[in-house]
Amino acid sequence: MNLPKKDILSLIKERIVLLDGATGTQLIEMGMKDGECPDLWNLEKRDKIREVHRRYYEAGSDIVCTNTFGSTAVKLSKYNLENKVREINLEGVKLIKEVCPADRFVAGDMGPTGKFLPPVGDGDINEFQSSFEEQANLFLEGGVDLIMIETMYDIREAEAAVRASKLTGLPVFVTMTFDKKKRGYFTFMGNSVKDSFKILESAGADAVGANCTLIPKDFIELTREMKRSASLPIIVQPNAGQPKREGESIHYDETPETFAETMKILVKEGAGIIGSCCGSTPAFTKKLKEVLSLT
Repeated sequence: MNLPKKDILSLIKERIVLLDGATGTQLIEMGMKDGECPDLWNLEKRDKIREVHRRYYEAGSDIVCTNTFGSTAVKLSKYNLENKVREINLEGVKLIKEVCPADRFVAGDMGPTGKFLPPVGDGDINEFQSSFEEQANLFLEGGVDLIMIETMYDIREAEAAVRASKLTGLPVFVTMTFDKKKRGYFTFMGNSVKDSFKILESAGADAVGANCTLIPKDFIELTREMKRSASLPIIVQPNAGQPKREGESIHYDETPETFAETMKILVKEGAGIIGSCCGSTPAFTKKLKEVLSLT
């Protein structure tokens, strides 16, 4: 008899939860060219998108994200695809649900708009909010288990995304992107860990953390700071090392083995939801599951 799937918020109270890794890295290996819209592959290369999701589930991911990181109307307008928002998001959810095992989770993936708010740019927070609400509602319609907001560099935009997502009633996880400075860890827009997490918690986030930019060893002190700054479960998704150009391709210098060993330290420092970011592959996920003895 199949037991009912646990609620994701209950699961993260019981054990370490394993996220997926980089989608873009997989798509590049599958032939995605510079300047292509990755989200459009939901409509044009469905089999390849299913295959990426399948690989991460088979590697052991509890949660795998839809291929919709750039599927808000604001971001899709860069490719003149704003009229495809509904189609791209709903198909993105459909494709992942077709390969998701019964006991695993689907996260609707939401990224930044790609525009900057004043005084850096001319982005409109109301437009951002409306765009995030539209995408979040499509995730709800498609039937995701949670919403994953990733790679946010401006707390104002991150807060708008969280508030829009919480309107669905779904669990909402959110990660900021911090860089290591002399005075500590800050986003590109100068937001500190403490200030960011205070705002995200107030907005209703169910888990907070960081992804991208930094390599695993730089996440050690960052994880300590995140743990001190939040009462919520902590998410960590480092890059697979430093990128190095080799001919026409980019190579990251961490191996699944070295990556997983450092991630053991991050778990000891308080990370409860773990995954990987740029440069990683399902092999990184598989090694994390093995090293951390996740069941």
